[in-house]
Amino acid sequence: MLLVVGTAFASTPAAGAQEVRFSLPDPMPPVIGSFLDKDEYAPGERIEIFLVDTHRCGYTATSPGFTAPAELALVRPGYSLRGATTAVARPGTYRAEIPCGMTGPVVDTFTIAPQPGNPVPKPKPPIVKPKGAPDTGGGGTAP
Repeated sequence: MLLVVGTAFASTPAAGAQEVRFSLPDPMPPVIGSFLDKDEYAPGERIEIFLVDTHRCGYTATSPGFTAPAELALVRPGYSLRGATTAVARPGTYRAEIPCGMTGPVVDTFTIAPQPGNPVPKPKPPIVKPKGAPDTGGGGTAP
């Protein structure tokens, strides 16, 4: 049997075989949640995760803003998950995600703030070179 997303048929159809069509459900949109303990962290700060009502979720939270995925443990069977990880050093706004089977992923956003005294570097303005000859004065001859 050869399977193509959206259509199934025999690779060598027998006489009288019928084509079978099916469709896969659209992926669920992410559920916006609030499972992080804060909205803003310092670089290297500990991030606590607590998800109430697990939505049949997996046991790992991931984000480019985490130094490593957070392994989550079941606190009360079928009720909540808890775990922790560490914020990366690069300031910015990040999205954290916990994959869930029934509802689609649960997501939360957070910010890693720059350290005081270490502001985020701003890009330097472009160098503008003057065009034409430089202005050197009146151009007359001295007496």
